Order: sequence, then C-alpha cells, then structure tokens
Amino acid sequence: IKENFPETEYICIPTEIVTGKTFNDFSREDVSYWKRFVRLLMSQYLIKRSRDAFLFILRVMLRPVHQYFSEKMKQGRFYRSIYLDSHYSNLVYWKQRYAAFMQLEPHFKYIWSLSEFQFETYTRIIEKKKLRLLPLASFISEPKTKHFDDEQKDIDFMFTGVMTPHRREICNHLKGLGYKLYVGPPDLSPFLREHFLKRTKVSLDIRQSKIWAAPSPIRLKYLIEHGAVCVSEKSNLSCHEEKFVTLATNDKLIEACELQIKKGQFSKTGTEQLQRYTASLEEKR
Repeated sequence: IKENFPETEYICIPTEIVTGKTFNDFSREDVSYWKRFVRLLMSQYLIKRSRDAFLFILRVMLRPVHQYFSEKMKQGRFYRSIYLDSHYSNLVYWKQRYAAFMQLEPHFKYIWSLSEFQFETYTRIIEKKKLRLLPLASFISEPKTKHFDDEQKDIDFMFTGVMTPHRREICNHLKGLGYKLYVGPPDLSPFLREHFLKRTKVSLDIRQSKIWAAPSPIRLKYLIEHGAVCVSEKSNLSCHEEKFVTLATNDKLIEACELQIKKGQFSKTGTEQLQRYTASLEEKR
C-alpha cells in the first residue's frame, strides 16, 4: 500500500496491556514458576501439535507431577480447564502478538490508546510523541436499545464473550441458584445481542480469569450506552466506565448480582446511568 500510495499514514489502536516484553501476562506476579513453565509448554504443544515431545520434556523436568498431569490429559481436561482454556491464557500467543506489534510499530504514525491505564503501559516501549490518549466518549442521553418493561424481562442475567473456566464458574453458580441466564458467543450478531439485552435484567462483566488485572472499558461503554444494568467484577486496574455500573470484588460478585436483581427498576436505572455517564464526558468531548 505504501509503495502505491506513499501519502498513506497508519494509526494503530491497540487494546492490550503491555506486560514486560509481551501482552496481558498477568500471571507473572500470581503464579509460581513451575506452573508458568507448564503453561508455556502447553502453549508450545498446542502450536506444534507434538504430544510426544511435550510429554518427554514434562517427564524429565517435572517428574514428580508427571503422573498427575498425564492423567488430566487422558481425561481431556488439562488444557481446556486449567491452563489453556482460551487464547487469554496462551502465553506463546501473546508473545507472538507482541512481536508482530513491535515489528509493525515503525510504520505507525501514531498509536492511540483508549484508556489511561493502557496508555501508561505503552509509554514504556513507545516514544511519547507517537502516543495519543483517545478516551472513549458518549454523545447520547437515551439508550440505543429500547428495553422491555421490567415485568416483561424474562432473562435474569446475560453474558456474551469468550467463555473461560472462571467465567463459566460464575455463570454456573448463578444457574445453580435458580436464575435464568443467557450466555452468548463474542461474535453474536448485533441484532441478536440487542434482542437479548432488551429481555435481560442484569448484564454481567466478568474478568477473563481471577488474576486478569485489566477492566474492559469498551464492553462497559457498550452496555452503558445500550441502557443495560451491569454488574462488573473489579480488577486491579480501573477505568472511567466502572463509575457508572455496580462494581464488586470476586468474593462479593454473586451477592452483588442478587442484590441488583432485588432492586428492580432495570430500565429506569439503565437510562439514568447512561445520562450520568454522558454528562461526565462533557470535558473529554
């Protein structure tokens, strides 16, 4: 493109967190060395599909726990439920993505960051004159989705996104308490997402794992602008959007969900939180 159209300029808007020389590796401070080592091996195994080589390394370097993990692999639960539940816990994937970003970085005129906590991490690897903070903003006072009246809402909780063991645990807990949940994939079509939103009492924002340190401002902005009452699991970092939803730590998350259901007034609450959010962004606009 640059050869044919020399005037073309590129702007990159990354959404990940820089952690050392990779993206989103929040396990560094939370997981023991041997557990991280096994995660890395499992990542390599899934990429290279070399099961025999993986087991050989595991026997030699982790002989005491080899029997335990071998049994887990036989049961088909090892990488699905413990380590590589999704791309979020694939350390090799994030290293490759970081390497690709750094390889392309010289071609970007600017790099825009959508939140303060992300922006700070990029100042460690990118010259500041190239960085721009582009905060999320809202220009509406009425929800984009017209919700059903409270008495017509037939779904208690809704979550859409990549399903991980941690997220599944929260959803299953709520189901076990007798609540009706809708769980949708991350690529759910917009019209279906809005259809389920208007039927839902409370939307969920659940971290990818218990050690995931960053919030999801884009998800929260979407829910706020669509008038969805939201309960969000608190992470170590914070974003502006969290001020307009119900925030709860992991140990209080279920309690917060149940309390929000008991409060009712879902459509009214959703509209009010959107109006407060939009008003708070007047200076940024």
